[in-house]
Amino acid sequence: AGFEHGTTSTATPLPTHSEPFTTNVQSKRSTSGEQVPVPPPVQRGAKKGLDRVGFIECIIRVAVLKYITAEPGHNRVPSQALEKVLKEHIKPAIPSRAILDVSEFRKERLYLTSTDQVFEEYKQLLTDCYNKYISQKLSYAGARKRINMSGWVLFLRETMLQCEVTGLTRREACLIFHVSRMAASTPEGLSTGGLS
Repeated sequence: AGFEHGTTSTATPLPTHSEPFTTNVQSKRSTSGEQVPVPPPVQRGAKKGLDRVGFIECIIRVAVLKYITAEPGHNRVPSQALEKVLKEHIKPAIPSRAILDVSEFRKERLYLTSTDQVFEEYKQLLTDCYNKYISQKLSYAGARKRINMSGWVLFLRETMLQCEVTGLTRREACLIFHVSRMAASTPEGLSTGGLS
């Protein structure tokens, strides 16, 4: 809220060339004999990606730059800039199938007796297939093994489900993976091939 009312930032400014570095970094001497700070090496496995909070922050930073900083005469607040970015840029770019009611899809196409009968007929095949592509790494002790994204992509590649003939793109494959992760068990009476 303070951000929208123009509150000044309390972030610590970066040191200038005339200020000493107070961070825990090593130093070495330059050819002129001066101490030159050396940044610590990047550790292997260090987190480089965005989490959801960082992703949201990136979006609002883009919104502020595009619709406030670049257009100062409009006197917009960040919430207005954010709404413009979401309405005019992000929503039109996201395919409609990405904005769907997962529960409705499952009720209309998955949780059907006829669909379940096919799953039951191929239960052993599906079980063997699932066991082949599940990740061998557990996120925590006692966790169930699951198919991760790399296993899903490998499955699609080896079964020729993602290829020029089917027209399934990598982006669509990733979207299918994310929306299909179950938040709850399947309804009573439907087995979905014994994989629920």
